[in-house]
Amino acid sequence: MRKLVYAKLHEKYGDTPDPRIRKRTDLELRLMEMYHLADQLKAIYTLAMDLKEKQIPYAMGGESGNSLLLYLLGITETNPLPAHYFDPDRKTVEFARDLGREESRYRTLMRIRDGYDLPERGFDHEGTWESDGHDLLPELFWGNEPVEMGRTTSPQISMRVPVSAFGDVKRFLKDQPALVNTGRSESDGIGFYCGCLHVISSIILPDSSETWYQPVDGSMIRDYCVANFQSILKLDEGKVKPQTFLGVLKMYGLSRGSWSNIVNQKAVVTESGEDDIVYTLKDFAYSLDVVPAFYDEVMDTLMSEGMDRSQAYEEAERVHHGRGLTGGLTQVYYENNRLPWCNYAIHLFPKSHGIEYMIMCFKVERDRRAKGKKEAEKQLEQERIAGREMTKHELGHQATIEIKSEEAWQFQDDERRARARANAAASQSSSAAKSEDQAPDSPDEYSDEQSGENSDSPSSWNWDTPDGETSDSDVQADTSGNTGYEPESEHEEYKNEEYEKKDPGRGGGI
Repeated sequence: MRKLVYAKLHEKYGDTPDPRIRKRTDLELRLMEMYHLADQLKAIYTLAMDLKEKQIPYAMGGESGNSLLLYLLGITETNPLPAHYFDPDRKTVEFARDLGREESRYRTLMRIRDGYDLPERGFDHEGTWESDGHDLLPELFWGNEPVEMGRTTSPQISMRVPVSAFGDVKRFLKDQPALVNTGRSESDGIGFYCGCLHVISSIILPDSSETWYQPVDGSMIRDYCVANFQSILKLDEGKVKPQTFLGVLKMYGLSRGSWSNIVNQKAVVTESGEDDIVYTLKDFAYSLDVVPAFYDEVMDTLMSEGMDRSQAYEEAERVHHGRGLTGGLTQVYYENNRLPWCNYAIHLFPKSHGIEYMIMCFKVERDRRAKGKKEAEKQLEQERIAGREMTKHELGHQATIEIKSEEAWQFQDDERRARARANAAASQSSSAAKSEDQAPDSPDEYSDEQSGENSDSPSSWNWDTPDGETSDSDVQADTSGNTGYEPESEHEEYKNEEYEKKDPGRGGGI
């Protein structure tokens, strides 16, 4: 696992990563060995890579995003480092706080507490800079004390999978000895526990997705969350309209954490008969920066007041489970307006849980749009094919000529020749029958028969001059200039001219 983690570290941040990144990686590797989680994390890593290969979506939850080790392995999407700019081409990192201290023009960056809210930085530097980092504390995942110092509860990793893949994931985990041999393999109401992993079936996730594991940019997620915060948080129109990703994130923590009722409920009668105030999101409309939305903020606030890191974590754990701060702390830090709210907390979520949820919502929407676009293109193609078939049905041979022009023209020529031969045969048979019925009118005509010539023989047929027309020799013999043929009307003359235009090579009269 050490070799794998270090390989991922250098792949992400280059051969010489920032010393702060290397220090945190070494710290989490030591905690992993203290909890004996190397084999379990290797099994979870194998499961995550298998789901990615099969294009089955999954999303993480809980405190998993607070671990840099899980982020380097590609299991989580949340980067727990402080807000920073990252250049994937050069594999370099520049933290926002360092930029603010070094150059006055970046002084405003020091006030930005989430990497997704950093402005674009490409105006004076080459390369493509990505904004990332959420400044998450490792203690919330790994705990305050290692197992050798009395802590017996190992970190828990929460994973959401589609309902259709839940059975396959469950069978996969049962075949992993590192997870099964821990002695914890049981089902609960919403999922399945196996070692340090808690798998939950989710109806939100699609069964499969081609776009789920495509790279995401912090600015894209920020713009989506700010524009669609009401649908993400399931809120009605209200006065609170966040302008940053952190604002949407805090609203999520306040609405889904300790103050889960988003209605105008002010008081609830307790067993003692006294009114126990239950605050709602509307009560925090003008104090999002004061009220702690996550218990990460409780720990940060106590450390900023000078409290020891270990004690600050223990107090944050108390607030996380609804037990409030230790008595007297609010009086010690009475000038801090955030701490009194900690005593009203029922349950606070970790910040990484909200970040993973926002990323999941963005990916679900991106997958929905991609599938909708693909379905629209498929429907358009079907309509185009159907339109082409309809044209072929309506225009008959015209569309057939476009598809099979040679076969179509061959068929038409054969049909025309057969019709011409049939008309010629019918005309000739009618001429022969007429000549047999007529008696000779002159000795000249009778002399032909006496001379031994048979008028019915093929040699005596005039192939060039049909019945009712005169030959060229007859026209030349007539000195009056009369051709011997006059059309009965102008309409008949027009028909003959049009017929000659259509088929000039067949001769007139057929």
